[in-house]
Amino acid sequence: MNEKTAGTKKEIAAKIAIWQTMAGTATTTRLTMTEYVKQLRVKGWTAQELAKRWGVSPRRISQIGAAPTQKDWDALAGLPEMAKPSPWPVCPK
Repeated sequence: MNEKTAGTKKEIAAKIAIWQTMAGTATTTRLTMTEYVKQLRVKGWTAQELAKRWGVSPRRISQIGAAPTQKDWDALAGLPEMAKPSPWPVCPK
Protein backbone atom coordinates (compact mmCIF):
# COMPACT_ATOMS: atom_id res chain seq x y z
CA MET A 1 0.00 0.00 0.00
CA ASN A 2 1.45 3.36 -0.95
CA GLU A 3 0.95 6.76 0.71
CA LYS A 4 -1.72 7.80 -1.80
CA THR A 5 -3.78 4.68 -1.11
CA ALA A 6 -3.37 5.05 2.65
CA GLY A 7 -4.57 8.65 2.50
CA THR A 8 -7.53 7.64 0.39
CA LYS A 9 -8.51 4.87 2.81
CA LYS A 10 -8.33 7.30 5.73
CA GLU A 11 -10.51 9.77 3.86
CA ILE A 12 -13.06 7.06 3.07
CA ALA A 13 -13.12 5.89 6.70
CA ALA A 14 -13.67 9.47 7.86
CA LYS A 15 -16.55 9.95 5.39
CA ILE A 16 -18.16 6.67 6.48
CA ALA A 17 -17.96 7.76 10.13
CA ILE A 18 -19.63 11.08 9.25
CA TRP A 19 -22.39 9.33 7.28
CA GLN A 20 -23.01 6.87 10.11
CA THR A 21 -23.23 9.69 12.62
CA MET A 22 -25.64 11.63 10.42
CA ALA A 23 -27.76 8.52 9.87
CA GLY A 24 -27.70 7.65 13.56
CA THR A 25 -26.06 4.29 12.90
CA ALA A 26 -22.62 5.02 14.33
CA THR A 27 -21.50 2.38 16.79
CA THR A 28 -19.60 4.88 18.92
CA THR A 29 -19.94 8.60 19.29
CA ARG A 30 -16.82 10.56 20.04
CA LEU A 31 -17.57 13.11 22.72
CA THR A 32 -15.43 16.20 22.84
CA MET A 33 -13.34 17.48 25.69
CA THR A 34 -15.47 20.60 25.77
CA GLU A 35 -18.60 18.57 26.53
CA TYR A 36 -16.83 16.56 29.22
CA VAL A 37 -15.32 19.63 30.89
CA LYS A 38 -18.64 21.47 30.63
CA GLN A 39 -20.40 18.69 32.52
CA LEU A 40 -17.58 18.58 35.06
CA ARG A 41 -18.00 22.29 35.69
CA VAL A 42 -21.79 22.05 35.86
CA LYS A 43 -21.30 19.76 38.84
CA GLY A 44 -18.94 22.33 40.38
CA TRP A 45 -15.70 20.36 39.93
CA THR A 46 -12.34 21.38 38.52
CA ALA A 47 -9.96 18.97 36.83
CA GLN A 48 -7.56 19.39 39.75
CA GLU A 49 -10.25 18.43 42.29
CA LEU A 50 -11.36 15.46 40.20
CA ALA A 51 -7.78 14.22 39.83
CA LYS A 52 -7.33 14.34 43.59
CA ARG A 53 -10.63 12.53 44.23
CA TRP A 54 -9.92 9.79 41.68
CA GLY A 55 -6.28 9.44 42.74
CA VAL A 56 -4.86 10.22 39.32
CA SER A 57 -2.78 13.05 37.90
CA PRO A 58 -4.34 16.16 36.37
CA ARG A 59 -2.68 15.08 33.11
CA ARG A 60 -4.69 11.85 33.21
CA ILE A 61 -7.92 13.84 33.64
CA SER A 62 -6.90 15.86 30.58
CA GLN A 63 -6.35 12.65 28.61
CA ILE A 64 -9.75 11.33 29.69
CA GLY A 65 -11.37 14.62 28.70
CA ALA A 66 -9.77 14.47 25.25
CA ALA A 67 -11.38 11.10 24.46
CA PRO A 68 -13.89 10.09 27.13
CA THR A 69 -15.36 6.61 26.96
CA GLN A 70 -18.81 5.62 28.17
CA LYS A 71 -17.19 4.47 31.41
CA ASP A 72 -15.73 7.96 31.92
CA TRP A 73 -19.12 9.58 31.32
CA ASP A 74 -20.75 7.17 33.78
CA ALA A 75 -18.12 8.01 36.40
CA LEU A 76 -18.69 11.72 35.83
CA ALA A 77 -22.45 11.27 36.14
CA GLY A 78 -21.96 9.62 39.52
CA LEU A 79 -20.01 12.54 40.99
CA PRO A 80 -21.84 14.49 43.67
CA GLU A 81 -22.52 18.19 43.22
CA MET A 82 -19.86 20.35 44.86
CA ALA A 83 -21.08 22.67 47.60
CA LYS A 84 -18.89 25.54 46.42
CA PRO A 85 -19.32 27.11 43.01
CA SER A 86 -16.65 26.36 40.44
CA PRO A 87 -14.30 29.20 39.53
CA TRP A 88 -14.94 28.29 35.88
CA PRO A 89 -18.16 29.62 34.39
CA VAL A 90 -20.28 27.37 32.23
CA CYS A 91 -20.12 28.76 28.73
CA PRO A 92 -23.44 28.92 26.87
CA LYS A 93 -23.67 27.13 23.54
